[in-house]
Amino acid sequence: MKKNAMGQQPSEKMQQWEQMKERVSRMVDRLGKPVDKGIAETIIVLNLLGIPTRQSCAGHLKWGVGAPWVDIESKDKKIQELMEKERSFIKMANKRREEQGGKITNEVAKLYTRAHRYSLQAKKRHAVIHQRLLDFLATFYQDRIVPYDVQLIAYLRGNSTMLESHGAGLQDVTPLPLRKERLAAYQQEMRDFTAFLKQRFFEG
Repeated sequence: MKKNAMGQQPSEKMQQWEQMKERVSRMVDRLGKPVDKGIAETIIVLNLLGIPTRQSCAGHLKWGVGAPWVDIESKDKKIQELMEKERSFIKMANKRREEQGGKITNEVAKLYTRAHRYSLQAKKRHAVIHQRLLDFLATFYQDRIVPYDVQLIAYLRGNSTMLESHGAGLQDVTPLPLRKERLAAYQQEMRDFTAFLKQRFFEG
């Protein structure tokens, strides 16, 4: 095990940080692009705190969303199994409905109900991660006052969670000068939240 400049062994938390940093440096999206440097630390600390990420972006003016965002999704294989069952029952329900002239018979309704139950089970398992992120956000904003559009929000999208600023969705219709200003503010807010999470990780 390597020692630092002071001849000391690195702490366990620092070892975990460096290992996750290395792992994140190897992550690529569906297009083969690596994690943006501007949001890499956010991805590192979220994963270390038990909040697994799927995709992310540091925010850009010329493409994508003009604000940083993180898509969070559980790695729980059971969730994927439940979602597969949900899709299977929806497919069966749609097929039977079509065969019966578009009518929602008792048989079709039962199939849709089964699909919905699997959906809720998957959502319930992901909710543990979602709630963990909400708890961090609640503490972060307990005494913090920023413009509402800058404030970060976590919202459910099926069986994943999106983390971004309230105003992120309006960036593509915002005049360029204001868009630049807001992008800078949104990026700073994500950096501040990351610094907060980093402190919680190392002090926890």
